[in-house]
Amino acid sequence: MDNQECYNEDCYLDINNSDVVKIIYGLRDRYMKRVLYSAMHYGSNIEEYYKYIKRISYLVKSMSIPDNAISASIVLNKLTKTGMFSDNYCLVLRTPNIKDIAGFLGINIIRGEAVCRHITGFQGDVLGELNLMSEPFYCYVGKKKLEDAGKVEANHVINLILYKDNLYGYDAMNDGLYQFVDDSVMEEMFTPKPHYIYYKPYMDIVMQNTSVNGANNLIDIFSKIKEKEVISQEEYNYILYWADSMIKKNSSLLDDFHESGKKYIRKITNHLD
Repeated sequence: MDNQECYNEDCYLDINNSDVVKIIYGLRDRYMKRVLYSAMHYGSNIEEYYKYIKRISYLVKSMSIPDNAISASIVLNKLTKTGMFSDNYCLVLRTPNIKDIAGFLGINIIRGEAVCRHITGFQGDVLGELNLMSEPFYCYVGKKKLEDAGKVEANHVINLILYKDNLYGYDAMNDGLYQFVDDSVMEEMFTPKPHYIYYKPYMDIVMQNTSVNGANNLIDIFSKIKEKEVISQEEYNYILYWADSMIKKNSSLLDDFHESGKKYIRKITNHLD
C-alpha cells in the first residue's frame, strides 16, 4: 500500500478505510512498544527528569503571569533557548538524526540537542506540571495556503494551549502564536507574512495513542474554536514584555538555578544511549 494513504485524511477520517486505519494503528502499537521500552530501560533517568521538571515549573510559575498559558510558554521557551536547562548552557537546535527517548521526548532538552518534537514535549511537561494545557499538535507548516492540505505529510509539531477559553497554537521552535481559522487550519498571528499550520491527525493517533474517532472529535472542537474572540496584539506585546523584563531582572537567580540544576542534569543524562 502507498505510504501516502497513511497521512491522507481522505483515506481514513471520513470513509474510515479499514486497511489504512489498520496500518496507522499498527504504527501506533509499534510506537507504544518503544515507549514501554523507554520506561523500563531508562526508568531512573525518567524519574530524575520529572523531579527536575517540578523545579523548572516552579521557576516558570514565579516568572510568568499567573494562570496564563501564553506567558508561561513564552518564559519557558526563552529560558530553554538560552540552554538554561542543559549542561553548560549548551542547546543545539535542528540537529539531524537525533536519538529519542520514545514517550519522553523532553529529555532531549536536558541532553542539549533538540528539534521541534523535543521542545514541544518539554513545553508540555513543564506546563502540565503547572496544570496548564499544552498538548502536542502534529501538523504541516508552510508559507502558503493549501487547497489539498489533507494529502500532505506532517513536517512539524507545536503546542496546543488554552488561554481565556480559546485554543491557540504556540510554536516554540519558531516563536510563533497561531489562531484557528478553520477546523484543521491555523494562521500565524501578529506578522505581515503569516505561516499556516494544518492538523495531521494520523500523527496524533500514532504518537498520542488516540483513535480515529478521537481525532474526528478534536476536529469538531476546532471547528467551533475559530469563531471565538482572540487575544489582541497589545495584550500579546505586554506578555512578551513581561517575559523579557522578568528574565532580565532575575539573571543572578537564573545563574544560581542553572548551577543547582547540574546534579539533575547529570542524573538524567547518565548512561543514555
